[in-house]
Amino acid sequence: MSRVHYTEVIQSVVEILGVDAVVTLGNVRVEVWELEPGLDTRFPTKPTLYTTRTGGTTKTNPFFTNDFGQVEFYTNPGRYEIELVDQVTPKRIVDRVGSGCVGWSAVAGDHNHTLPDSRLVVTASLTDLSVTTPKLADTAVTTPKITDAAVTTPKLGDTQVTPPKLDTELAVDLGVTQGSTKRRGSAINSAEVTRSSAAAYGLFSAPDLVSGVVLPADGLLLIQYSAEVKTSGADPYAAIFLGANQLKAASQSSAAPIIAEAQIVGSGYQKLVSWAGGLISRLHFSAGVGITHPTYSGDVTTGQAVSVDQVNEFSDFATTGGYSLLVGGGFCVVEAAAGTYDVSVQFKAASGTITARNRRLRVIAMGF
Repeated sequence: MSRVHYTEVIQSVVEILGVDAVVTLGNVRVEVWELEPGLDTRFPTKPTLYTTRTGGTTKTNPFFTNDFGQVEFYTNPGRYEIELVDQVTPKRIVDRVGSGCVGWSAVAGDHNHTLPDSRLVVTASLTDLSVTTPKLADTAVTTPKITDAAVTTPKLGDTQVTPPKLDTELAVDLGVTQGSTKRRGSAINSAEVTRSSAAAYGLFSAPDLVSGVVLPADGLLLIQYSAEVKTSGADPYAAIFLGANQLKAASQSSAAPIIAEAQIVGSGYQKLVSWAGGLISRLHFSAGVGITHPTYSGDVTTGQAVSVDQVNEFSDFATTGGYSLLVGGGFCVVEAAAGTYDVSVQFKAASGTITARNRRLRVIAMGF
């Protein structure tokens, strides 16, 4: 009986600069099954495949395509089903198994087939700087559209992947603003500003305020603040507010959360920063002397931690050197119900004026 020759190239169609192109696919698993005569059921044993039309050298079944995507074997005439399963993750073509396998009625002769399939964008299809804003629909950049490691830095045009092009879920997770949906913002005020004392909290004329921040369900607000503050009268207080609500925090001294605020103590400018518990300013309490502070000279621009320390010398410090030290700084991470928030830092003092400079408020709303 003359054997039948089957040859095929497994390939995929990709887009290169808007033009379809064909690439061959290696490492695709190929398995051949023979159907019983007049039936659509398979023989329980896979058929024998050969490497040549004559001779006894067999070919493994299943086998895998080479780098050129080649499928080639000889077998006896009959009715066959050929299954194709891509071994690469993510898959470059849809698995052809079960009812989706390739049917083949093998009669004497040579048979050449091609199977163009998926249209995935892969690295080879992109020239450097080719991914530009006009090529991307809004919210188009989603995970299933890109093969692993396909879009590398050289492939992106400068300033081209803008927030509106990101998938909404990705933008929420990153805390990226899209259109009118604000997920991050800042209020940077370096100039010195003064407000009169007041018993209630309030804002400066140039406020520390980031308004309209959208917090998703189960999300977190990341709030960072830094400023230099002084007073002409009573020690001022500062606190973070979400809308009209002052931030609260758990405390060992109370069964319920208490308001979180920082007292700014000392003559001249003092440093105020955010930390895990809200806001904190530097403090040095010396036994027998009381609170002592040098006036803060100002931040450096060569790299400075967003932090302060608080030192409390024990009553027997002179003999034992005992003291406690608290270092605070960084983001204040806040949980709240989903919604739109105006995030601010506000001040109050019982007397005199409050003056501040170099105020920096940064807010990010992130999803998880």
